[in-house]
Amino acid sequence: MAEASSARPLVEPKQVEEKSMDDEPVLEMNRYVEDEKSKKKVSFTETIMPFEKPEFKPGANEMGSSEEMFQQMFMDPMMKDLNRHVQANTDILDKISKDMEDQRKQRLKDRQTSHIPEALKGGGQEMKEIMNKVEDLILFGNAEDVQEEGTVAVKEEKSSAKLQELDGHARAALTAHSLSAYVSTLDEEHLKTFTTKIISDCELWLSRLFRFGDASVVYHEEEMDGLVKICRLAMYQKYPKYPTEGFEALYSRPPVIYVSASAKPGVTNYLCLQLGLPLSCICTVPVVTKNGAVGRMNIDVLENLIRDDIAAAKTPVMLVCFAGTPLTGQVDNLDDLQDICKRKSIWLHVEGNTLATLTMFSVPTSLQNAKCGDSMTLAIGRWLGIPGLPYCTLYKTNDPALVIAAGLNTFNSQLKLNCLPLWICLQSLGHDGIVDRVKSSCDLAEALYKGIDEISTIKQYSIEKKEEEDVKGIKDLIFKAISALVVFEIVTPNIVFQYAEDGAQTGIQIAPYSTNVEDEEEPEEDQNAVYYDALNMWLGETMQMECPKLNFQIVKLEKEGICLRFAPLECAQVKGIKPEDVEESIVKLKDQINILDATVGQRDKFRAVVDQQKNLKLIEMPKWAGLGVVQYLPESCVNHSDHLSHKPRHEINTVNIELVKKLKATDTAFSLGRLENELACVKFGLITDDTDVEELIDHVMKCGKEIEESSRYFEALADLIKQGIEIANEDLKKESEEKLQQEGVLRQVPLVGSLLNWWSPPPKDQIKGRTFNLKSGTMASTETTYKYHMQVQEETHSKEKDKKVKTNLFQKGNSQTEPTSPTTKTAQEIRSELQHESTSPTSKTPPEKAPTDIPGSPSTTESPANTEAPGSPQVKDEGTDLK
Repeated sequence: MAEASSARPLVEPKQVEEKSMDDEPVLEMNRYVEDEKSKKKVSFTETIMPFEKPEFKPGANEMGSSEEMFQQMFMDPMMKDLNRHVQANTDILDKISKDMEDQRKQRLKDRQTSHIPEALKGGGQEMKEIMNKVEDLILFGNAEDVQEEGTVAVKEEKSSAKLQELDGHARAALTAHSLSAYVSTLDEEHLKTFTTKIISDCELWLSRLFRFGDASVVYHEEEMDGLVKICRLAMYQKYPKYPTEGFEALYSRPPVIYVSASAKPGVTNYLCLQLGLPLSCICTVPVVTKNGAVGRMNIDVLENLIRDDIAAAKTPVMLVCFAGTPLTGQVDNLDDLQDICKRKSIWLHVEGNTLATLTMFSVPTSLQNAKCGDSMTLAIGRWLGIPGLPYCTLYKTNDPALVIAAGLNTFNSQLKLNCLPLWICLQSLGHDGIVDRVKSSCDLAEALYKGIDEISTIKQYSIEKKEEEDVKGIKDLIFKAISALVVFEIVTPNIVFQYAEDGAQTGIQIAPYSTNVEDEEEPEEDQNAVYYDALNMWLGETMQMECPKLNFQIVKLEKEGICLRFAPLECAQVKGIKPEDVEESIVKLKDQINILDATVGQRDKFRAVVDQQKNLKLIEMPKWAGLGVVQYLPESCVNHSDHLSHKPRHEINTVNIELVKKLKATDTAFSLGRLENELACVKFGLITDDTDVEELIDHVMKCGKEIEESSRYFEALADLIKQGIEIANEDLKKESEEKLQQEGVLRQVPLVGSLLNWWSPPPKDQIKGRTFNLKSGTMASTETTYKYHMQVQEETHSKEKDKKVKTNLFQKGNSQTEPTSPTTKTAQEIRSELQHESTSPTSKTPPEKAPTDIPGSPSTTESPANTEAPGSPQVKDEGTDLK
C-alpha cells in the first residue's frame, strides 16, 4: 500500500491534466499560460510556480505531502490566475455598468433641464470666456456670428462700434455705480444714514444750480418717468379721493392735461397708458411760427382751450411746456404761461435742453420765469457728456403723503443710491466746470449759426429774427439802449436749417386771398416741396458722411418738411466737438450748397433742352434729388409712346438700360430708374457750375443713337437668320420628299422595306444640310462640307452680285438658286488637288486627269495646283450649318 500510495501521485498530474482539458475554464487558463510564456519568454518553472516554493514539513506522510505539493504547484497558481482574470473582467463589467448608469443619469438630467438655456446649463462658465463674449457684443453687436466666422480679419472688418472716450469725471461716474452696489451691503441703520446724506446734498446742489429753490428731486432712468409721476401728483392735488376711489373720482369732472405740439411723438400715448386715462384727457396745444422761429406754443389758442374745457365741466390739471423744444429748440413764452397757470390753478411743468443755461452766471431773459414753475426735468448726463447719470425731476410740494402716493419718494435705501454717481460728478466738476461745458456747447451752436446765416439759400428755424425798428427820436434811442442792457439772450443750443429757394430771386407773389389764384398751381407747389425735401435729404446724408463728428440729424417739421438739426448740448461733450470741427463743416456745407445751387439753377434749362429732342421724353419724378429724369425713345416708338405693346416696351427698356451702363462708364452721376409701368429711364444726378447742359444732352443723344443702331443691327441680323432657317427647312423638306419618290413607297413599309433593302440595297445616303454665311448672307449646301470635312466658300467678283444674291435669297415666298460663278471650281477639282498635294507635296505639276468617282463631274477638267484665279474657291471656317 505504501508503494501504491507512493506511486499514485506520479500519475495524478497527467490525470488532472487530462481532466483539465475537458474542463473549459482550465483550458482557457492553460491557453493564457501559454500566451504569457510566449510573450514574456520565461521558464516553465517561473510560469507554473510564480509564488514562493512550499516549505517542507517534516513528519507528514508521503501521501499528504504529495497532495499538498500538487496543490501548491498546480492548483493554487491556477486558481489565483483564474481569480485574477475573473477580477479583471469583473472590474470591466463594473466600469461598463457605471458608465451606463452615468449616461442614464445624464439623459435624465438633460430631460429635466431641457427648458434651461444652453448658456446657463452646468456649473457655470469661466469668467474669461464670459468677458470675451461681452467684448464681442460691445464691438460687433452679435457675438454668435463672430464666433461662427471666428477669424481675426472678420472681427477687424466688422469692428465698427466706437465707445466714448472717458475723462476723469466719466470714469468716476462709472466707478460710483459699482460703489453704490457695494455700499448696499451695509447694515440697515448705517445705510440709511449714508443715503440720507447723499440725497440731501444732491437736492440742495441741484436746486441752487438751476435756481429752483426749496425743491425736492426724484431720480429716474427713463426720461418720461418723471413726467408721469408729476402728472400723478398733480391729479392727487386736484382729486383728493383719486387714490382711494380711482376713476370714479374723475368721472364727474374729467381731467385735462395740456401738452405742446412740439413734444416728442408718443408722449400723449405714454401718459395715457401709465396713468390709465383715455386719450380725450390729453389736449395738444398747437404751435405758431413767428419771425422764422418754429415751435412756440400758441398762447391765444391755449387760453381758448382752457376756457372751453372749463365750460364743458372738465378740470385743467397740468400744462407741459418747453424751454427748448425737442426739434427746433424754441423757448415758450414762460411769462404768459406762468400767469395763466396761476390764474387757473394749473400745474406748470417745464422741459428742454435750454434749461441747462440756468447754471450760467447770466441767465437768459426768456428763462427768468422758469424757476417760477412747479416742476422741471433735467438731463444732466446728456448735457455734461457723462454716461450713467440719471434723469432728475425737480418739484415743489408741501404734502409728503401725496409725494409718497405719487411714487416720487421711496423708503428703499438701495433704490435711493442711484444718485451717488451724480453726487460724485457734481463735486468733481464744480460750478465752473459745469458752466464751461454748457457755454462751449452754446458757442458751437452760435458758430454754426453765423456760418449758415451767410448762405442765402439756407433757411433756419431755430432763432427768431427780430425786425429792427426805426429810431424816431432820443426817447426811442434811450429805450433801445436800456432794453439791450436788460434783455440778455443767448443762441439756442439747437440749430435747425434746410436748403430752400433764394428769397431774393422769387417772382411775383400772389396774395392768398386773391380770386385769381388757380387751383392748378397747388399740385406744382406740392411737387416743388417734394423736390426740395429730396434735396435736403441728400444734403443731410452727405453731411453725415462728410462730418460724422458733428452728428447732423435729419428731422421733418410738420409744415417746413425735411431739415437738418445740430444739437451740441446732446453730442458736443460726448463726441468731443471743437470749434475747428464746426468751421470745417461750414466749408463742406458751402461746397454742397454750391452743387445744389448749380443743379436747381440749370433745372429749367434742362427741361427746355429735353423738350427740343424728339427722342427724349421728360419724366416727372419729384422725389429724385437731381437734375431730372428722361427716357430715351427709339425711332419706332417716338410718335406712339403712350400706347406701347410688348415689343416696343422691351426695346425701350433695352435701349435705356444699355444707355445708363454706357453713361455710367464716364460719369457716375447717371443712374437707372423705373417708372410705375416698369419702363426704364435715365436719372441725371447733381451737377456743378462748369457743367454745360446742352453738351450733356448731346452726349446722351449720341450714345442713345449708337445703342439704337447697334440694337437695330442685331435685330435685323436675328431676322435674317430666322428667315434663313425657314428657307433651309423648306429645302430640306423638299429634298426628303424627292428622296421618298425616288426610293418608292415599298421601302417605307417596315417588313417589306427591310427585305427590299436586303435584296437591293439603296444608294448610300449623303448628309445634306444648309450653311448660312453671316458675312455674305448666302445659303449653300453642306454636301461638300461633310464630304471633305471643311467648309468651301465661293467668292463672287463684285459686291453687286453679293447684294443681288442676298436679295433674291430672302424674298418672301421665293426660293431661288444662287447663280454659279463662271470661274467656280468643282468639288472634283478640289479633291484632285488635295490628293495630288498629299502624294507629292513638293511637286508643282498639275494632275494629268481628275478622278471620275463623283457622278456628273467632268472628266477632262484640269486646274494648276500652284495658280489661284480671282474667283477660285477658298477654304474658310466661317458659316453657320442649318440642318
